[in-house]
Amino acid sequence: MGLISKLRYFISKPPKVLSVGHPILRIKSKDIPVSEVNSSKTKEVISQMKKVFQSPFAEIVGLSAPQIGHNLSIIAYQINSKAQEYVPTVGKKEVPLTFVINPKVTLLDDEKTFIPSYEACESIPQYNCVVSRSNNIRFEGFDVNGNKFEKHVSGYLARVIQHEFDHLQGILITDCMEKKSLRHNKYIDEYEMYISAGHKK
Repeated sequence: MGLISKLRYFISKPPKVLSVGHPILRIKSKDIPVSEVNSSKTKEVISQMKKVFQSPFAEIVGLSAPQIGHNLSIIAYQINSKAQEYVPTVGKKEVPLTFVINPKVTLLDDEKTFIPSYEACESIPQYNCVVSRSNNIRFEGFDVNGNKFEKHVSGYLARVIQHEFDHLQGILITDCMEKKSLRHNKYIDEYEMYISAGHKK
C-alpha cells in the first residue's frame, strides 16, 4: 500500500495488538450476556477489531478481543485473495470479515488424525511454529445481530477458528506447538533447506 493509505490507517487510531507476556492473553475471556450483544460497548470492541484487519502492514486472517486488551469472548476472521496468495492451504473460497460472539468449538476428529501445520500469531510477531489441529469442527455462537448459529467447518478456516478460540482460553500457539518447531520468519528459507538436506527437526 502507498504512503497515503498508511497515513490514513494511523489517523484512524487502530488499537495495539498485545504481545506475548501481557497478562490478559493468559486469562479466560468472559462470555457476553445475550442482552448485551448489541450494546455500545460490544459494538465499540468490534469496531476496534475491524481497524486491525485494515492494517496495510500485515495480512490478518484472525483476531480475538483479548489481543487488543478486552477480556471478552469475541473472535473475528476473514480469508481474502491476499491470504490465498500467501497461504497455500487456504483454498479458493473467500470468507468475508466475520465476527462471532461467545463462540464454542467442538473438535470432531480423533486426535491421532490431527493435521500439523505452521501457524503465526499477531501476538507473537515474526515467529511461527507447527500446531496440530482437528480438520473438522462444530462451531457455534452469536453473530453481531445476536442471532445464534451452529455449523460444521473444515480445512483452513477450522484451523483459524481453533487458533482464535484458544486465545479466549488464555492459550497461545507456543503452548501447543510441536517440540522444537518455533522459528523466526527470517530463517524460514534456511530452515526448509536444512530439513530438505536430511537434518531432523
